Amino acid sequence: MRQMTSWAVIAAMAASPVPAAADIGRPSAADLNTLTVQDWNGTAVPGDSGVFAGEPIVVAQQDQKQEERRAKAREERQKKNQAQQNDQKKQQRQAEAKKQRQAEQQKQQRQADAQKQRQADAQKQRQADAQKQRQAEAQKQRQAEAQKQRQAEAQKQRQAEAQKQRQAEAQKQRQAEAQKQRQAEAQKQRQAEAQKQRQAEAQKQRQAEAQRQRQADTQQQRQADRAQEQRREAAREQRQQESNQQRRENREANQAQEQRREAAREQRQQENNQQRRENREANREQEQRRENAREQRQQENNQQRRENRQANEAQEQRRAAARENRANGGDRESLRQRMERDRRTEQANRDQDRRQRLREERRQEIAREQRQENREEARRRDRREEQRAAAIRDRREEIRREIRQDRRDERRDWVREEERRRDRYRDWERDYRRNNNWERAAWAGLGVFAGAAIVAATTQGRTTYVVDGRPLIVDEYPERFYWRADNYNVRDLNNGWTESVVIREDGSRVVTVIDNYGVPIRRYRVLPGGQSVTLFNNMPVWWGDDSSLDVDVGPVNVGIPYDRYIVEPSRAPVQVVYDTVTAEPVQQLDRAYTLNQVLYNEDLRALMPRIDVDTITFRTGSADIDDSEIGSLETLGVAIEEAVNANPSEVFLIEGHTDAVGSAESNLTLSDARAESVAQILTEYFEIPPENLVTQGFGEQFLKEDTAGDSRINRRVTVRRITPLLANDDQIAGLEDQSFN
Repeated sequence: MRQMTSWAVIAAMAASPVPAAADIGRPSAADLNTLTVQDWNGTAVPGDSGVFAGEPIVVAQQDQKQEERRAKAREERQKKNQAQQNDQKKQQRQAEAKKQRQAEQQKQQRQADAQKQRQADAQKQRQADAQKQRQAEAQKQRQAEAQKQRQAEAQKQRQAEAQKQRQAEAQKQRQAEAQKQRQAEAQKQRQAEAQKQRQAEAQKQRQAEAQRQRQADTQQQRQADRAQEQRREAAREQRQQESNQQRRENREANQAQEQRREAAREQRQQENNQQRRENREANREQEQRRENAREQRQQENNQQRRENRQANEAQEQRRAAARENRANGGDRESLRQRMERDRRTEQANRDQDRRQRLREERRQEIAREQRQENREEARRRDRREEQRAAAIRDRREEIRREIRQDRRDERRDWVREEERRRDRYRDWERDYRRNNNWERAAWAGLGVFAGAAIVAATTQGRTTYVVDGRPLIVDEYPERFYWRADNYNVRDLNNGWTESVVIREDGSRVVTVIDNYGVPIRRYRVLPGGQSVTLFNNMPVWWGDDSSLDVDVGPVNVGIPYDRYIVEPSRAPVQVVYDTVTAEPVQQLDRAYTLNQVLYNEDLRALMPRIDVDTITFRTGSADIDDSEIGSLETLGVAIEEAVNANPSEVFLIEGHTDAVGSAESNLTLSDARAESVAQILTEYFEIPPENLVTQGFGEQFLKEDTAGDSRINRRVTVRRITPLLANDDQIAGLEDQSFN
């Protein structure tokens, strides 16, 4: 029985699925509890529950099902693992594709950059080739001229040799004649040499005379300069005398004005004292009348009380008499007398009532007269007050006129002083440029414009350059910078640049660093406390490609309302003007720019909201602003003044524009003059430091109204804040390695 059971177990195990390699040699719990276990001697040992003939087969079937389930589970895990591996491979392929696209994009970007670099190198190479070509052509021209010179000399040499040959042949034929001929030729040679000597001496004489003439011209020019300087000095002294005379007149006028004011104050004091006396007198009279009325009413009341007492006493007597008559049986006579007394009493009462009414009417009449008198007195006071108010208004108007006159006088004195300062600066600039050959090089082919600039015109220190067909006006130091200046000086730096310093009345200094071609490189202000405020930096030429004037900022996305992007002060609220003066760019900036780049690129300026000043009107062909329109700039001036006081490094661009009437060159100059006029008013009337204002004329390039005719809208000035656009840090400017000592 045990042997059959063992063979059944073996058969069931053979029929069951082969276990996994990991399961071989590891019996399950069922095997331990139900299967017959063979010991090492071949003896079968039954389990705890006993062994029966059909039990191993059942156990084997259960193990087979369990193994099937395990196999299915393993297949499912394998499928799941395979799916996860497929997903990971798919994600890996997607990541590799994304990296491939990024690499291709970077490669395309590098190719585009390389293409731009190659184009730039090609442009530079073409320019260098053109320069070499011109130099080669010039060299060829010189060589050709030298060749012609050598050929001419060789021709002369050959002719001389042929002449000598002929002379030799003639000498053989005619020895006597040859001797004479040699003597004649020698004589001619001596004469030729003497002629050359005389010509050389004459040439030296002419050169000496020319030198003496140049020296005389130079001396004459110096004398003319000295005479002109003397005339200017005399004119300055004359202006100084006129200014002193004007100041004396102003002081006298101020003294007279103060005397008039003192007399007016005394007159007003006397009028006030007289008015107070009249008021006190009127009050006393009114009080007297009131006292009299009170006394009269008191007397009337006393009289009335006495009459009432008398009437009461008479009535009491009549009553007593009546009682007596009734007691005595009275007669008709007594009754008649009593009736007569009653009648008289009644009459007396009526008279008393009438007198009472008359007294009341009199009191009312007196009250009416008093009220009428009070009204008349009030009218007289009102008329006096109106007269005094009119006198005060007239006096205030007179004082305003005097103040305006004083301001005009002060402005005239200031303008004269500014003219003297500008004359001194022009004299210094003329001498400096004469001694150092300041105008030996324009920007054409040099400096930040890298050969693309053409000098178009120079007017009053402002030079117009045309860069790639677009004009740009540059002024190294505008005349309005001498506002409230006590002194100024210029010194040369060790790298060939210059440093101009203007010292203001409050001790602050405005410093401008200018390169050797007149380009303002840096401008900063040193406050009285020693704090330095950088206003702008222009990139030097060693910056490379970032110093190019033409920059591409892409399309400008204006995300604010149009009336907040282009503000017109005549229509916009005051707060909107204030907000625009301190507005930020309409989109994020990725870098800072130089001042010349801001002036050159309209798309770059379009990143900042602007104010179109429509409260002033420019006449055609004029940059003058009428005095009556200066007040219309108050909102803009006060807003800029507050912004500069809050942040001294603020910079505002004032753009001048014209209509399309006239030539482009004249309109460019006119628009620049209009921008300067507005900047001058903002400085003089609203005390905005001139170094915080940058002016630029654009002529007829940006018409607001698309018309070729006369247009008031196009004759305008635009103001915008450009501080966020400018590079104003020393490290950004590339100046930290430069020695300016």
